[in-house]
Amino acid sequence: MQTLRMLFKELGFGVIVEVIIILGSRFTNNLPAITSFFSIVVPISIVALPAYFVYLVFFKYKRLIKVIRAGVTGYYYSFPLSENEVVWRDVKKEFRYLGISSNSFLEPFREWVKTNNPDIRYYFLLMSPDAKALTIQIAYERGINLEEDITTFAPDILNQLKAEVEATKERITSAVNTLKTMPIYKKGQLEICFYDEFVPWWMYIFDGKKIYLGILPKGERGLKSPVIIMNKNDRFLSPFDAFKNTFDRMWKNAVEVK
Repeated sequence: MQTLRMLFKELGFGVIVEVIIILGSRFTNNLPAITSFFSIVVPISIVALPAYFVYLVFFKYKRLIKVIRAGVTGYYYSFPLSENEVVWRDVKKEFRYLGISSNSFLEPFREWVKTNNPDIRYYFLLMSPDAKALTIQIAYERGINLEEDITTFAPDILNQLKAEVEATKERITSAVNTLKTMPIYKKGQLEICFYDEFVPWWMYIFDGKKIYLGILPKGERGLKSPVIIMNKNDRFLSPFDAFKNTFDRMWKNAVEVK
């Protein structure tokens, strides 16, 4: 009984439960009184519970309701590679990707497009291998603050950064070469562009309606990033629009890969 009382209190029904228990205990051995008791409590509950629900929706959890209405519909604490093939099933017409290289998911992507809708268009926005921002991006992955002057670091740290930058350049080039071998590229359904700026996230945009936003944690690779899911809201602006506009701006300023 004590456990149930605690549970109902956590749910916000503490006062109602206590009143029922106190009044009910007085009439336990008196059936007519119990009947009378419930004939009073039930009508009150019918009115009180909907009123309490209205209170929760419009007052206590008003902010949470606004977040849901704003289009934030899901969250992953981490996004395993295997989940890609699950979420890609939602794509019907258009697949957009923003990230450093796309190297981590290229093999499952290659298999997926073989059996996918042949009319889907694909847009890959990747970090340029020659980007000035690439060093900053790699330094951030190593846990270095953005405001720090990298040129003042010890020679051994600079050499490590340089080696990782070169390795990332090779991964980007390899990914582009792999994408170019795919039939969707040869048919003109796949476009690839290079950008040159630091971006603390990766992004999928499906059909212009849904975004998967992977937030890159400082000091870790993107494979461990948490992911927010956002849907477009046709009635008013939402976080979806901010990130979609960011992608569109970067695509407009990017250099097309030939």
